[in-house]
Amino acid sequence: MPAKLRIIPGESLPCRRGVRNRCCVPLVILALLLGATAAQAQKIYSIGSLNTADPFIDSFHGFRGRMAELGYREGQNVRYQYYNSRGNDELLRILAHKLAQDKLDLIVTSSTTATAAAAKASEGTRIPVLFVSAGNPQRLIKSFSSSGSNLTGISSASLELTGKRLELLGPIKVPALDKAIEIYQHVVDHAPYGDYADRAQMRLGECYLRQNRYEEANRAFQRVVDEYPSSPLLEQAKFKVAFCARQLSLRPSYDQSATEEAITWYEKFIASHPNSDLIPQAQQSLNQLRTIKAEGLAKIAHFYEVRGKPASAAVYYQEIVDHYSDTGLAPQAVAKLRELEQRTQ
Repeated sequence: MPAKLRIIPGESLPCRRGVRNRCCVPLVILALLLGATAAQAQKIYSIGSLNTADPFIDSFHGFRGRMAELGYREGQNVRYQYYNSRGNDELLRILAHKLAQDKLDLIVTSSTTATAAAAKASEGTRIPVLFVSAGNPQRLIKSFSSSGSNLTGISSASLELTGKRLELLGPIKVPALDKAIEIYQHVVDHAPYGDYADRAQMRLGECYLRQNRYEEANRAFQRVVDEYPSSPLLEQAKFKVAFCARQLSLRPSYDQSATEEAITWYEKFIASHPNSDLIPQAQQSLNQLRTIKAEGLAKIAHFYEVRGKPASAAVYYQEIVDHYSDTGLAPQAVAKLRELEQRTQ
């Protein structure tokens, strides 16, 4: 028979680089304890690894190394599947469901975010999920003495310490942006519901913004809006989602849908925060975007007009009049409609 997992109370565990951390939860798997040697096992065990970023891969390597010490050799009596969502939430959900559907013998996760996805995907199954690096597993387990589900594992980070690290980092300096991103991502992944999580998520978006990485910044600010609706940073996060959408719409390859999305976000912000100090900026950006949208419609109308299709041109001029009457393009659109009407008489 193969060795079996045994859960024992948590204690101080040696970590990489000589650092020792006190585990937050007394649900610790120290090793696969010897029952019989793995060489005697007939079955080839399937184990899936799910993580959210490259820095978390080391945690799984430690697990795999211990498995090898106990006689479980990859390709002989154990087979591993490796998956990394690289910060993409939708991809993480898909990968977690794939692992659950593959009916593995074990799923090993390397962050709280990955553990939450694996827990949801494997709910109702008999697949055990082992988290080897989770900073805030409290929301995933019933109690410290028993998870009450298919989850078990260790916590390698202290919520208090991650919060202090966030404070110590202080103002963001440009040369340190990449390092700041790594630290904030670590806080978010390991303590997504800790006291500093919303602040870390917000800072993460600001780092991306400083690097003009508007798509990543947009996703980061959107997560503040979606996951921390009671955060005092909510107002700023909504504004910056709108700002990122605006910047994306101004790219040379933009389409009308990008402008429309940015307009929608500014309109939502103005409606939900009418007394905000950011309203003047939001209104100014909204007016600019509405003008850009109207200009786009005018170009389409002109395209049809010069090709001898006045009816099609009139549709777009009329849209400017109906929906963008507050822009400088509206009077021109009215004049064009009259001109087109005279031509068709």
